Amino acid sequence: MKSLKSLVFFSLLVAFSINVSAQELLKDMLQDTSRKSIDIKSIKINDSTSLHYVIYKSKTTKQYILQPYFIGENVKKLLSFSFEKKPTIISNHFIDDKWVLTYKLKRNINVFVREYNFNTQKTSQPKLVKILKYNHLITTKFNTYFLTFVSNKKIELTVIKDINTIYTKNLSSFDKDTEYQFTVIHDKLFSNTKITLDNINTNEYIEVGSLSKGHSYVYDNTILLTFDNKKNKTSYVVQIKNINTPDDYTFTITKYVNGLTTTKQIRSFAAKDKLFQFALNYDKAKINIYDLSTHEILKNFDYTKENFGPYNTYFYKNIESSPNSKKFFRGFRNMSAITDYKPTIFIVVNENISGGYVLESGHINSAVYHYHQDPFMFMNKPYFSPLHIPNFGPNINYDYNYFPSEEDELKKTSFILSLNKELQRIKTIPETKFTKINNEKEEGKIQKLIK
Repeated sequence: MKSLKSLVFFSLLVAFSINVSAQELLKDMLQDTSRKSIDIKSIKINDSTSLHYVIYKSKTTKQYILQPYFIGENVKKLLSFSFEKKPTIISNHFIDDKWVLTYKLKRNINVFVREYNFNTQKTSQPKLVKILKYNHLITTKFNTYFLTFVSNKKIELTVIKDINTIYTKNLSSFDKDTEYQFTVIHDKLFSNTKITLDNINTNEYIEVGSLSKGHSYVYDNTILLTFDNKKNKTSYVVQIKNINTPDDYTFTITKYVNGLTTTKQIRSFAAKDKLFQFALNYDKAKINIYDLSTHEILKNFDYTKENFGPYNTYFYKNIESSPNSKKFFRGFRNMSAITDYKPTIFIVVNENISGGYVLESGHINSAVYHYHQDPFMFMNKPYFSPLHIPNFGPNINYDYNYFPSEEDELKKTSFILSLNKELQRIKTIPETKFTKINNEKEEGKIQKLIK
């Protein structure tokens, strides 16, 4: 009901835009040289509407101004609001007719929250959130979550729904086994600044997803944290349940061992109540599917150099072909000494409209590919012009000294496995629950408005 109400509201808001040309408003947003833009961001609200904002410093008042815009079939310039000091926006989410922002101010370690009411186009007074330091941020369409790993025996979870609904859960008092497992992943993941914990947006089509060893997900009333450790041949899963109520919670840690004698690469993907794990060495690969409630293995598929396992479609560097199993395994070896291609394992699962799954596994060039993990955010650059239109979905991340050739650029080698609800392979690949975003179409829409 909440999502329907929000969708109707945003549709009406865009439908009754003020009568100003799209060209004038977009030029105002993108090309105003009379002010120095501090930040420009774009947030996808639904398939037809997006919110864009520019933050700049006023030359007259010396305050920092946030100027929002809606882009749908038309463009609407909304009333702006200000900050006393330079803000850094941390998160955005929407609830009913309100836009909820969390942010920090320059030379201030505190986190603040404000609401912008789309009906009145007015903003609330800032409210201080008692978070001095946090380790991980998760943003969904209707909530923002801050995770703070206080020690290897305690986690604090701060939940922000709106300016009047903010609470913190203290997750502690673990049993001995849970405490031991948490100590292991705390030391390897949460205390390791070299490993990022990427937030996976579960409300969109995911083409490749994150290449990080650590992921976070939100499904319904549960946060899932996953960490893949090839040394232990294990995927660890932390489940925090009942996150949307102030008091009760359930905290569990489970490890899932892949069963290979040695593991060269391992990656997992959580899809609601199931964990899909892809692991391989130089001779054999396995896909294991686990039940996150019972922790039992539900299904496994084997792939070897001699007998490539079940698949629906196979791609070699994005070109559909028949699988060459020896070449598939050889492709995972790091050939950086002779080429700029850095093969990194991935597995991604998209639910289909019949309740089954479309699973894709393989490797991609991590020297080029970078997952855009900020949900609903399809552009995040300090400056851009009509010649550089923002993209939805994954970003291409170029190293400053690396210029990929056409042959290298985002050419993945992978196979697709289509499964029904019973996890049996099916010959067809049904339509997925969320559709793949067409970058060219989205760019064309904005280009059309600019012209």
